[in-house]
Amino acid sequence: LHQRLETRLPQDYLKRLKANDTALADVRQAVVIQDRTVFLRNIDITTDSLKLTGDLRLFADTSIEGFCMVLFDAEFSDALIRSVEELNLLADEKGRLQLPVQVSGTVDKPEILPDVKFIASKVAVNKAVIGSLLKKKTQDEPPAAGSATQQAKPQPGSREELIGNILNAVLTQQSK
Repeated sequence: LHQRLETRLPQDYLKRLKANDTALADVRQAVVIQDRTVFLRNIDITTDSLKLTGDLRLFADTSIEGFCMVLFDAEFSDALIRSVEELNLLADEKGRLQLPVQVSGTVDKPEILPDVKFIASKVAVNKAVIGSLLKKKTQDEPPAAGSATQQAKPQPGSREELIGNILNAVLTQQSK
């Protein structure tokens, strides 16, 4: 994957990634101290290739926890998506990858892990939207002669039916 990614990035971009230091273009955050806890709210850190936003809490024992969103620039996102096509489900409307992360551990040894629940829910919603659009498209078109058009319907009251009803309402509102 690493080699595939390197072949998809321009040489000047590869130089930036291999640099030991990263220049911060902008750093903004609100700091609140309350009950021996430092709250870093609305963190907004920008570099030449990504943006980090979110909230963190620093505790008196040096532990840290929080949630952040890493937004990669369009050029790097494009190279990643061409390397792993499924990542397109995490891209915003401008094609920039959004990676939600959970931060925990201590200040000197932070653990930064992808927020798997958030990613799974985004993938599920995207697949449901695509499935709903395809289903609507096939329902709008007359079936071809001799084709089997019966589709499995979700059980009444099931989660699938609920998601389908919500998506149908959203899609119906958007098409008006």
